[in-house]
Amino acid sequence: MKTKYIYLLLVLAIISLFGCASSSLVQATSSFQKGHFIETETILKHFVETKKAKNDPAYPLMLLTLADSQFRLGDYQAALKSYDAAIKSMTLRISTVRTGIELLKNEQNRLYRGTPHELAFAHYYKGICYFQINDFEKARIEFTQARLADKGEKIGQENDITIIHFM
Repeated sequence: MKTKYIYLLLVLAIISLFGCASSSLVQATSSFQKGHFIETETILKHFVETKKAKNDPAYPLMLLTLADSQFRLGDYQAALKSYDAAIKSMTLRISTVRTGIELLKNEQNRLYRGTPHELAFAHYYKGICYFQINDFEKARIEFTQARLADKGEKIGQENDITIIHFM
């Protein structure tokens, strides 16, 4: 009988953890939209450090939102780390088995890897972070990476983020 209650409590704990994760993400998005960047950072920082987050289809978006919150708070070093993680998660790694399996799946069932525009903006904001901490050479490199990422998926979409080309 006691084992049955322990099992029930364990199942309830697991269900509540899954519920907390999704509600935390909704809360983080809401906080970001309201301009509550400290709250957003706190929620997402905790979540992206979990193993579960790396398997979440929205992982790159979580990292980008975390980085944007840190950027807006002026924590450029933390933002650089989060942008790096976001760029890494959006960059297709052909050599991994998981990537090969993902390519075989129906497009709707694949892990989200971001768009060229999101990748371009990640490099752009990384460049601004480096500029803010007076590392102008790394800023120049990131702005170049942003221009390279601004290629679009269709004819007529390439080079359409004007601000990137001014940097």
